[in-house]
Amino acid sequence: SPGVGSAFGLQVVDLKNDYVRTVTQRENQLDFRAIQRAFQEMEEEAAADLSREGLSIRSRVFARSIDFRYLGEAQEMEIALPEARLSGDRLQEAIAEFHAGYLALFRHGYRGETPVEIVNLRLSGIGRLGRPNLKTVPDVRSRSAAGGELHRRALRR
Repeated sequence: SPGVGSAFGLQVVDLKNDYVRTVTQRENQLDFRAIQRAFQEMEEEAAADLSREGLSIRSRVFARSIDFRYLGEAQEMEIALPEARLSGDRLQEAIAEFHAGYLALFRHGYRGETPVEIVNLRLSGIGRLGRPNLKTVPDVRSRSAAGGELHRRALRR
């Protein structure tokens, strides 16, 4: 019953709203306040949207990430930021993660040759929904198979 499974999934999946702000900055000219302000604005917008959807403060989670690229390239790579507040150290760690991820994906990198650029800041506002307590249903196929075999044996007699 794919339709039933799909409908059930829509009823129990967490709510998620995504927000993006383009904040183009080079790694050697970072404006932490502008970055934090943009994340704060997105979080406030996400909180308001989740509130309108009827989700309590306790059920809200915010996931942040930044899209990085090498200057002059069009391909960005999204790096997750688990902390709510962005520090200079965490941003440098995220840039190092970008270098490592780029190297792993493309088998070459430009660390020390080409500056890294922040392109987009991303925030997902997630409303956690309670999960239903599903009961285990016995596997009726094994009974049907056994019953079918008994029926076939009875017919052969």
